[in-house]
Amino acid sequence: MKTDRRIIISVIISTLVGILLFLYLFYSVNGYINISGSSLKHGLFSLLAANAVGISFYYLSRFLNKKAPWHQATAWRFALELAIMGICLAAISFGLLRLYLVWEGIAWALFAQEYHDPLIKFGILAVVTLFIYTITDFTLYSYNQYAAIQIEEVKIASTQLALQFEVLKSQLSPHYLFNSLNTISSLIYSNPNQAEEFIRKLALTYQYILANQNLPLVRLAEELNFIKAYFFLLKSRFDNAVQLNVELPRRVLSSKIPPLTLQLLLENAVKHNAPSEETPLRIRIFVSDKNLLTITNNLVENNFKASSFRVGLDNIRQRYHYFAKADIKVDKTDLFKIELPLIYAA
Repeated sequence: MKTDRRIIISVIISTLVGILLFLYLFYSVNGYINISGSSLKHGLFSLLAANAVGISFYYLSRFLNKKAPWHQATAWRFALELAIMGICLAAISFGLLRLYLVWEGIAWALFAQEYHDPLIKFGILAVVTLFIYTITDFTLYSYNQYAAIQIEEVKIASTQLALQFEVLKSQLSPHYLFNSLNTISSLIYSNPNQAEEFIRKLALTYQYILANQNLPLVRLAEELNFIKAYFFLLKSRFDNAVQLNVELPRRVLSSKIPPLTLQLLLENAVKHNAPSEETPLRIRIFVSDKNLLTITNNLVENNFKASSFRVGLDNIRQRYHYFAKADIKVDKTDLFKIELPLIYAA
C-alpha cells in the first residue's frame, strides 16, 4: 500500500515537472504560449518522458537504498545516485526523443540544428532537476529514518514501562503484602526490635521501588543496597532456611542493571523452592570468569507450581534486550544459574 502511494506521488510530481519543463521550453522558443494541436503532441511526449524518468528514478532509488544506503557513506551515495540517475535520464530522454523523431519523420540533424538552444536549456534544467531530486531523496530518507527511530524509541519506552509495571504490580500484590504483614504480626510479640527493623526495611524497599519504577537502569550498587533490605525481609520469614552470599568486586558496582532484577531472581528462587533449615536455599551473587553477573541457587524444589504473576525470567530477558548486546543465559543442572551481561550505558 505504501509502495503504491509512493508511485502515485512520483507520477504526480513527474507530471507537474513535465508540464513545467514543456511550458518553459515552449515559451523560450516562441516567446509566447499558444497551445495548438502540434504543441499538444509535444506536450504529451514531454509528460511521457517525465513519467518514464520519474518512475525509473523511484525504482533506482529503492535499489540503491538496498545496495548503498545513505547512512553507510553519504558522499559516496550522493555521487553514485547522481551518476546513475544522470545516465538513466540521458538514456530515456535521448531514446524517447529519437523514437518520437522517427515517428514524426524528422531528421535528427535538422532537429538538432533548429532546436539547438532549447536542447542546451533542457540539458541545464535536467542537471539542476537531477541535483534537486538527489537532495530531496536524501532529505526524505533522513526524515524517514529519524521518524522510524523516534517511533522505535517510543515503542521501547512503552514496552519498558509495561514490563516495569508488571514488576511493580508483583510487589504490591495482596499475597506479598499479606506475607509481610503476617511476619510483622508474629514478630511484634516474639521480637519487637526485629519487628521494628522489619517495618523499616519494608518501607525502604517500597521507597526504592517507587523511586526507580520509571527508570530503565540503575547502578548495581544501588540495587545491592536494596537487595540487602529485601533479603532482611526474607530472613525474617525463613530464618536460616535462606542464605545469601554476595561476592562482587568494586569494579562492577558502577555498572547498570534494570531495577528490581536481582529482587525478582531472589523472589523466584524462594517461590519455586521449598527451603528449610535442614535443606537451606543458598543464593550466591558473583562475577563469573566470563565477566558476567551470575546468580546461582541450589535446588530445593517444592511439589506445587508457584504463581509467577507473569513476571520473572521473561520480564528480565525483555528488559535486558534493549540495553545489552548479549542475551541472558539460564542453566539448570545441579544448580539454577542465570548469567546477566554487565551494562555500562551512560
